[in-house]
Amino acid sequence: MRYLHVAGRVNSVNNACLILLFLNGWYGKRSSLNPPIFKPPMIYVMIQTRFFLLFFTTEKQRHGAGQSLANGKLPSLLASVVEKVLLRRWIVILLLLGFNLCMPLLAQTPVDTSFRLTLTLPAQARFATADNLGFIYLITQQNAIEKYNPEGRLLTRYSNNRLGAAAALDVSNPLKALVWYADFRTVIFLDRSLTILGELNLIAAGYPEVRAIASAQDGNLWLYDEIRFQLRKVSPEGITLFESQAMNQMQPGRLQITCLHDDGNEVLVSDSAVGLLKFDIYAQFQKTLPWKGITTFQVEQNRLIYPVDSVLHIEHLQALASRTLLLPLTAQVAGARYWTATQRVFVQNGETLEIWAF
Repeated sequence: MRYLHVAGRVNSVNNACLILLFLNGWYGKRSSLNPPIFKPPMIYVMIQTRFFLLFFTTEKQRHGAGQSLANGKLPSLLASVVEKVLLRRWIVILLLLGFNLCMPLLAQTPVDTSFRLTLTLPAQARFATADNLGFIYLITQQNAIEKYNPEGRLLTRYSNNRLGAAAALDVSNPLKALVWYADFRTVIFLDRSLTILGELNLIAAGYPEVRAIASAQDGNLWLYDEIRFQLRKVSPEGITLFESQAMNQMQPGRLQITCLHDDGNEVLVSDSAVGLLKFDIYAQFQKTLPWKGITTFQVEQNRLIYPVDSVLHIEHLQALASRTLLLPLTAQVAGARYWTATQRVFVQNGETLEIWAF
């Protein structure tokens, strides 16, 4: 029968929509594809197809299967009305399907621009970060460490020129900030007023080849030993507390570790070619996570946050969900210097440091 045949085709389309929606949910959790292919308009498609099925079934019952539909046709007036309604609604459905399917092909970058400029500082930084209380820390062009309150007022400064250029700051423990002087393989520990608490020379402690370090949540230090191919947790005095397996026996090739992070429950280590390596708090290797191309990252509230090109990626480690944000325009300029921190992105724009929140 003509209309029942159409209804059968509509049902097939509806089932296909359900399958595609399921596949999109399954694939979207395991890939960095953003925006999703199938957005809420797909729900409208399914609602409309269900409506058509109900419409045709009702008309069949009203006019009788043996008389009005004996030759596969509704009465001429009703058939005309049905065909017009079907045509209009089906055109809408085709437009919605085309929109949903073509948008990922046309969108070269995510359109979510959820950044807002919260503060600017008249400072030129070589590195910038923030702690979980909102205090801002800079390494200035003069090699000084500066601390600002959340409103942008300078609180204190620390300077040390005998150890070369300060390369990085780790303030994940704001009561014991870590300053990394890479040229001399030396770590300086500072309290919240940037008064020195201690100093550790990794070469003297027996770790001459270290390029990546991070603060441990308990006040100790994580480092990757490139001679022994081990992740190590050491005390401020340089004593090894925990060490991993030799990673050259666990992974093919030599790891090029660029960033470490301890969130209190696990330690993540990045190699841009291999992905993220996950360790427990005792330095025992757990598994490799699939995200590659990461050179620097943050972990907060079970979210992995890392920039790639002009996009900030946010991966929910437990929920297997992802989100991407287009970085502020000043961070998209070729050669722009920017740094990510807790809920913030710092962008050096000429002689002004911009602090963007998301």
